Amino acid sequence: MTLAEAVVRLCAIFPEEFRSMAESSLVMPSLRARNQKFTCDAVYIARQIHLAENHPARDIQDNRTRLGAMSYFLVAQIVEKVEWARRQKKLYEEFAKFAKSKDIIPSHVHPDWRELYEKSWTLPDLPGNPKPWWKGMIRDMVKREFNRIMKDPKNGICSKNIVLIK
Repeated sequence: MTLAEAVVRLCAIFPEEFRSMAESSLVMPSLRARNQKFTCDAVYIARQIHLAENHPARDIQDNRTRLGAMSYFLVAQIVEKVEWARRQKKLYEEFAKFAKSKDIIPSHVHPDWRELYEKSWTLPDLPGNPKPWWKGMIRDMVKREFNRIMKDPKNGICSKNIVLIK
């Protein structure tokens, strides 16, 4: 809590120092926490430093429960990965043009990455279109990640405690 209070004070006084980092970040110490002992004006600070303003998953809301809070970060990371894959399309198109290839994605690209690229390129822009993203790609990626987590005995999560998202 002391670290979070220090960060909050610095953000309030010197927001420009934190802005470039905060604009693409989802979290900073306790700024999104709901700890009643922590009484800073987190909304004001987040507005000052533009917290998550440029992050593709800035509007995910379900962080009310412990599982929801963990899932929030997981889903946000997946959305970020899909956005990154979408940005790669221009680079691949330029490379294909340079290489005089009909295939945009080179043959040496791993099949998992190829699938990520191809599926992400079919999605509409995220703002205003969350359902196609969720149903078309994100939900399946979240389920795969939860299945991976459940198989890992080192993660400390019992598989009966995880309810897959419908």
